[in-house]
This record gives sequence, structure tokens and C-alpha cells, in this order.
Amino acid sequence: EHTDPSLFADDAALSSSHKEKKVATENLQEAINAVEEWSNTKKLKLNIDKCEVTFFSTNTHEVSKFVPKITLRGNEVKYNKTPTFLGVKLDNSLSFVPHVNMVTEKVEKRNRVLASLTSKTWGFQKQHLRTVHLALQASVLNYAAPAWQPFLSPSELDRLQKAQNKSLRIITGQYNSTPVEALRA
Repeated sequence: EHTDPSLFADDAALSSSHKEKKVATENLQEAINAVEEWSNTKKLKLNIDKCEVTFFSTNTHEVSKFVPKITLRGNEVKYNKTPTFLGVKLDNSLSFVPHVNMVTEKVEKRNRVLASLTSKTWGFQKQHLRTVHLALQASVLNYAAPAWQPFLSPSELDRLQKAQNKSLRIITGQYNSTPVEALRA
């Protein structure tokens, strides 16, 4: 039952929560109006093309039907079901499935880079491959993890684990039948 700002460098977000969607929307519009007034006073022009509004709820019926109407500089702010904030792709039900999709896709592309470094004649040694993995894949898998990984379903956690295991198989040169515990060791 409040409106909160979230700020980091030049990224900003306003969130409003209330048991009544209408009240939350009104509170958010009031906060947007205050930001708009402040920016006008400071002679800063807000870029409406970079602004988005979304709605989060664990009630799937609400998510599919409700679209908050927010305006900025006389224009309606576009609605986005999967906005990205600080590099984390959100979704209406906060299942983080779109974020897991993005992460696993990045890891798979980067696995191709890792695999290209494993040539038997000139390839990297395992400790160097591990360093590349930590820089390329693990950094993506672990980025802002405390904010989204605790809320993942077991199946989504499993997808992340499989993406990481592919990296570990490339580094160790082990077969697909090798137990995962051996890869991690």
C-alpha cells in the first residue's frame, strides 16, 4: 500500500502496490506526475519511448486482463508484459521464465566460444577454460541471482543447471554419461 522509487545510475523505476488495482494505478500516476513536474522544473526532458508500465500479480486471471493506464507528458505509457530492469527480465507473474530463457540462450551461445577453445592440438588447458567459463557463462548465470533465483520453479532451476553442466562438460572433456558430481569436482 505504497509507492516506491528504485534508482541505480540512470535507471529508475516506480512501483506501487495496493490490494485495489485502481488505487495502485492512481498512486503510481501521482508519483509519475511528481517526477514529471520535477523534471520540468529542472529542464530535463523525460524520454517516453524508454518508459514502460507493467502489472505484477500471482493471480493469472488478473495478469491476463488488467493493463494499467499511465500517462507521461500527455501520452499513454506503453505496456510491457516482460520489462527488463537492471538486466533482469521480469514477467507479470514473477516466475522469471523469460529471464531464464534469456540466460540459457546466452550461455548456449557462449558455450560455442568455449568449445572452440578446446582443440586437442592447440586448445586451452582446463584451468584456462574454467577461467573463460567463469567470465562468460557463470557471470551470466549468477548475475543478480539473489533477486530472481530463489523464486524459480524446480523445472526452471533444472534448465539453468543443464546449461551450466554443458559448460562443465566442455571444460572437462567428459562424456554425456559422466555423473554431474564428477563434472563439478
